[in-house]
Amino acid sequence: MLGLFLGVCPLWGYQIMLIIFFCYLTRLNVAIALAAGHISIPPMIPLILYTSYQLGGMMIGQSTTPLSLDTIDFFAIRDNLLQYVVGSFILGILLAIVFGAITYILLLLFRKERITKSTAL
Repeated sequence: MLGLFLGVCPLWGYQIMLIIFFCYLTRLNVAIALAAGHISIPPMIPLILYTSYQLGGMMIGQSTTPLSLDTIDFFAIRDNLLQYVVGSFILGILLAIVFGAITYILLLLFRKERITKSTAL
């Protein structure tokens, strides 16, 4: 959950360092968190950017119309940066909750199966 959250948040350049720090602080598995933190690989970046931009627009009440390549300049990025940052934190929280719940359920299912097999012996 931590790796997904920090992998999506716009903390460019500090993601791995923050994942290691928070894993050390909370005694989480560093390898698993780092693997999940690499969600922001190049093929996923357009999807993450678009979804963050859309979620941010819905949350702060701005237009969710995507910018065209002809209209993107420094001022357009400056005007829409807050929308993207808000959306990326929301997307990070949503991904952490959804995939954390899925992982928890899968662990319960496999653990229950393993416990029943070991008690039958």
